[in-house]
Amino acid sequence: MRKLLKWIMIAIVIIVVAGAALAAYVANRVEPENLKKELAAIVLEQTGRTLTISGDLSLKFFPWLGATIHDVSLSNADGFGPEPMFEAGKVVVEVQVMPLLSKQIQMGDVVLHDAAFRLMLDASGRSNLDDLLDAGGKKKEDGKKAQEAEDGVSYSFSAESLEVESLDIFVDNRQDGRSYSLKNASLQAAPVALATPMKCSMDFGFGMTDPQMNLKARLETVATVDPDNDSYLLRKITGVADITGEVLKGGQGTLRMDMDSIAIKTEPQVVNGKDMVIIADVSGELLEGGQGRLHMNMVPSPSRPSRRSSTPRIWSLPPP
Repeated sequence: MRKLLKWIMIAIVIIVVAGAALAAYVANRVEPENLKKELAAIVLEQTGRTLTISGDLSLKFFPWLGATIHDVSLSNADGFGPEPMFEAGKVVVEVQVMPLLSKQIQMGDVVLHDAAFRLMLDASGRSNLDDLLDAGGKKKEDGKKAQEAEDGVSYSFSAESLEVESLDIFVDNRQDGRSYSLKNASLQAAPVALATPMKCSMDFGFGMTDPQMNLKARLETVATVDPDNDSYLLRKITGVADITGEVLKGGQGTLRMDMDSIAIKTEPQVVNGKDMVIIADVSGELLEGGQGRLHMNMVPSPSRPSRRSSTPRIWSLPPP
């Protein structure tokens, strides 16, 4: 038995060394500029969009299969202007090779820096995502998922961490003339896995028109995302936001929130919250006295355990 184990260990070492040597050989043979052209050609053929990688592109093959891409952009749909729909200064994605053999997608640190999404809806209701989400593509994906289910193929997913820095999301709704923006957002989450609690923190700015409002906020929570069971849970939620703009008639306010949990299901649409405390300090012309405080405490209702699972218990407006 010892001799057998010895030979197994030697075989494993040989496989690892050979794999590393093969990966190094392939990495040295792959020309980044040719790979950029091939990727752009594939994207153009599949989507009709132009993928541009103007920065460096580096690859890993073993024990991680991954890529680091600098200065990448994807063109917008026809009729939505010359600015790209998506652009990023840096994207890093890495996947461990060996777990793939066991149908496990184990990723390292997923990084997205200096990125911008531009989402638009024209006056007729057409969006700049429609060409990427056409019915044909959905049918192919649904057929693929059905075939995988029939074959008994399923993958588990996890990542060591998710790091997003300097993310901007612009939403331009030309049907009602309103626009929204998520500005300079950062997000850190670890570990990242479905149906597993992950600690998340997010800083972001938010702006909108009609009425005009600017908000700068920080949010921390422990999130559990389980799409297979249509279950989304946020626990230990704390947040603070500073608000200015026409929505407060030129004044300003600070909003603080502390909540035990919020559970969401999309089918049927049910949102259940537990033990929420909101404190708002507001100043400006909105209040007759110039300033005030709103304190709202929401706790589970024992008499109505239905979709409306919380009722206000305290609502006061004393001076700060």
